[in-house]
Amino acid sequence: MFSLCKIEFYGAQGQNIGTFWHISDHHLDPYYTENADDPTKVCPSSYGAATLDAGPLGDYKCDSPWNLINSSVYAMKRIKPDPDFILWTGDDTLHTNDEEKYVPAHTVVEIVGNITILIKDVFPNTKVYPVLGNHDMYPKNQMAPGENEILSQIAQLWEDWLTPESFTSFQKDGFYKETFGSKNQHLLIALNSNFWYKSNKKVDGTGDPGDEFAWMEDSLNSAKQNSQKVFLVGHIPSGYFEHAAIEPWYWLYPEYNERFNDIIRSYADVISGQFFGHHHTDHFKIFKDASGKVISSVLLTPGITPWMTTLPGVDDGANNPGIRLIEYDRDSLHLKDYQQYYLDLAKANNDSQSEAADMWELEYTATEAFNIPDISTVSWGNLALNMRSGCESIKTSCPEVFNKYFLYNSVSYNLKKCDETCQKYQLCAMTEVDFDAYKSCQDNWGSSATSANLTDMFLILLGLAVLLIV
Repeated sequence: MFSLCKIEFYGAQGQNIGTFWHISDHHLDPYYTENADDPTKVCPSSYGAATLDAGPLGDYKCDSPWNLINSSVYAMKRIKPDPDFILWTGDDTLHTNDEEKYVPAHTVVEIVGNITILIKDVFPNTKVYPVLGNHDMYPKNQMAPGENEILSQIAQLWEDWLTPESFTSFQKDGFYKETFGSKNQHLLIALNSNFWYKSNKKVDGTGDPGDEFAWMEDSLNSAKQNSQKVFLVGHIPSGYFEHAAIEPWYWLYPEYNERFNDIIRSYADVISGQFFGHHHTDHFKIFKDASGKVISSVLLTPGITPWMTTLPGVDDGANNPGIRLIEYDRDSLHLKDYQQYYLDLAKANNDSQSEAADMWELEYTATEAFNIPDISTVSWGNLALNMRSGCESIKTSCPEVFNKYFLYNSVSYNLKKCDETCQKYQLCAMTEVDFDAYKSCQDNWGSSATSANLTDMFLILLGLAVLLIV
């Protein structure tokens, strides 16, 4: 008799290539009904807006119905049934202006529990690394350090996925760390970004809530001493939202934004990848050192929810639902590529013949779409700075790769052209995670390019003068 063994996939130069899913922002709206007589009553997550195109898988003005979330997990199973692990970066309950009615504390736990059960049922043998989002609390966004009944109950739901040490840490403060890899040679740090969120009034934007920054820095320093590489996972990223709004929109308290970015810079050499959500969009950001060298990057996966943001001034800020499959080198943690899958919601709602899980399709592959060799920090840095240089210049229009990026930013929902204001918001958010640098990017957009063009013109005129003299 022959015994079966697990066959690993080895890529070019003997690389041991693995995969993992990154999913985020499910935002289940259990009250969604496509058959409401009143179009303003289709879902409480629409904030009373008329919803005229509601279908079985949802609507762009609403958060996710169960059918949509269920289809996304089964699509993951169909596409890649045996990933190394799943990153689940939070935000599971609906947006609403009446939390007491629609998402009291017990409903928050129930919603997180239902999605947890679904993932466990479909991926019973897969390791999951979950983190909290700002909508995974009651009231939303509000979380003080210390004992928390919702946190305790969610910890119980996730206990099967966590080691005893990480369970204890998560139950206490909502963050944890675990080693992973065939020899436990790598480290995953799962953050509780709720402590740093500017909408969290249980903290005041100073100090170190829950001692999380100290813990994060100590964990990274330990990894450095032990020659470990690190995946950093969280919900709310530092920096700004990339959509043009009435005013630029940032997420973290200023002191916390600065401290987070400083820690990233200090330990960029051990951080192989950062994975966050919250924006609902497909976006990335780069981190630079004092000399301007790009030293780290963060990938933001799009949300499952198609919900149209209500941030003031954002024009048509919905998206198609997305799920992301990432390829990495198991030995080095080098990020190789990702495949972005999506559901064209409008098309899927009109397809009564196909199974919902079968309608999720490949939107793009990162290396092919952006013409980059891999999805390392070097690749993202070159792409971001080249797009900014091209769009900011008065001599050229935005490079075609930016137009492609902008389409993917909404998961192929927004087909409009990105005008200069839009470009400025997108690229300043992408290339400047520090508040002062972002403001300078906004205030001086195009000035460096204009200066360069004037210099070119001066040199041309000088050359002509010399020719005339000669």
